[in-house]
Amino acid sequence: MFWGTVTARVSAVVGTVLTGFPLLAPLVLGLVFAVRSGRFLFDFLIPGELFFVVVAGALLLVLATVILRRLMVAAGIFTAATIATFFATDLVSQATGLSDGRTAPEGWPLFWVMSVYALYVLSVVGLFVLGILVCRVAFSRAERAVPSAAPPAERGLEPSGEGDGRPAT
Repeated sequence: MFWGTVTARVSAVVGTVLTGFPLLAPLVLGLVFAVRSGRFLFDFLIPGELFFVVVAGALLLVLATVILRRLMVAAGIFTAATIATFFATDLVSQATGLSDGRTAPEGWPLFWVMSVYALYVLSVVGLFVLGILVCRVAFSRAERAVPSAAPPAERGLEPSGEGDGRPAT
């Protein structure tokens, strides 16, 4: 039980950091560049460039949710949505001709590609929020407390006659 709890906690924290890093990196790098050059540039493509970091974090979050037996469905949905929207971005860019330069990056083709990419970034944000929730579950008091298997009478509690395990008065 101890190693499962430790594994869940470590997986939750590392998974949350790995899914949050691609979201915070553009802000941090933009601020560093702004301090050095006086211009703020925001690279919104970094979450897509760090896709494998996001997937590694998502898999760690899935591991943590399986160990904790909580939020498993949400972890599966967000992980699947992240992977699907990442590859959908590529498929839409190929279908519109933006990936090979046949189409100018303007108008409806750009709108569709950027819309699917925005869904990818939103799913990464969802994974990050899920990671925070998994960390809260992993470090909550309820997860640390191991319920006793002993009957109430052996724990010093006498049934009050109502079957609820309260001390007799």
